[in-house]
Amino acid sequence: MLNILIFLCFVGGAFAQSSNNGPCVEIPCENIDNEKLVGRWRDVLRSKTVSDEEMKCLEVNFTLTAPGKFKIIYSARSKEDNEYYSVWGKGQIGGNFFNTTNHLPVFGLYPVGAYVVESDYNSYLVLYGCKCEASTCTSYGWFKVRKLNDTLDFNYYNEIFQNALRKKNIPHLEMEAVDTTDCP
Repeated sequence: MLNILIFLCFVGGAFAQSSNNGPCVEIPCENIDNEKLVGRWRDVLRSKTVSDEEMKCLEVNFTLTAPGKFKIIYSARSKEDNEYYSVWGKGQIGGNFFNTTNHLPVFGLYPVGAYVVESDYNSYLVLYGCKCEASTCTSYGWFKVRKLNDTLDFNYYNEIFQNALRKKNIPHLEMEAVDTTDCP
């Protein structure tokens, strides 16, 4: 039962969102190199949330299955039992918009959309999304890296993230560091 609870905390944190007062920003469509997104990306920053405090070492692995289509595996390590938990999904990218459908045990399919705001493909990836329901809009984002270094410099990564948003006229998004302690 504890494993299920921890797994559900991971799932909630994997798709964490923060409230926004204004409408979603329109992001211009740009072409990105889908093939260069393939591989493992490690989360170092994410939009503020408390729902994933029990998980660390969050990562996503993209595998190209057809032009513009991906298989996605999300994984994280539980701080409680040090075990890894995974969720998988399928993704499709059009321009710079990444649309995924994740398969969550018990809950079924869960759609998530995000824009690739900026990436050098070799070291970092900036993702941003926003969703409106009724009069409330919710913004969310991630800063991912290919390789973890020994010291997580929050200010350095956050500056790259916020500058990427600024270039696209996306409002500032409060971020927090992901726990990368003892991650392989």
